[in-house]
Amino acid sequence: MAFLSGYPMSAMFFSNLLHRRVREYPKTDEDTTVILCAHNEEESIAGTIQALLCQNYGGRICILAVDNAFTDGTKARIQAMARLAPQNRPVRYLYCGQPGKANALNLGLSRVRTRHFLTVDADTWLEKNAVQRIMNHITAARRGCVAGNLFVQKKAPCRQAEGFCGFEKNAYSAVYSRAMRAATRALL
Repeated sequence: MAFLSGYPMSAMFFSNLLHRRVREYPKTDEDTTVILCAHNEEESIAGTIQALLCQNYGGRICILAVDNAFTDGTKARIQAMARLAPQNRPVRYLYCGQPGKANALNLGLSRVRTRHFLTVDADTWLEKNAVQRIMNHITAARRGCVAGNLFVQKKAPCRQAEGFCGFEKNAYSAVYSRAMRAATRALL
């Protein structure tokens, strides 16, 4: 009996998926900030930062790498990536001695100087057009918050002057506007 009721639901889900129209928004090149919280992420942090450096985005992306009470070589990896970063993708290292992701996010939020910002986990690699799509959506639709979908997929590497960046991780992000900062801080 459960099979019979599950079939129509599955059919509706796949029908909606196949007939879904992806909405296009006008391109923006508004500057943004990415807050990247890390705790003992020595193995993955360089790939995450490289994926941010490889973004196909016309605006400036300031990367705030917040190290949350690390005990490994995360700081050295972040600083090495900061030396490779182009001018329009500066990487700033911040140290948060208080354990807890909420503390790291609050420190990062206090250093944001752009109208919009994104948060990304240190073991997450963004697809090369993720920042462009999210910023297009949030600026055109005047949204307070936009979240990306979680996908695991393999992508061909994109060539940069600094080297290669391969994508084989989760593409996830969240964007908030300045208006949402107070509410975000209150929840953390």
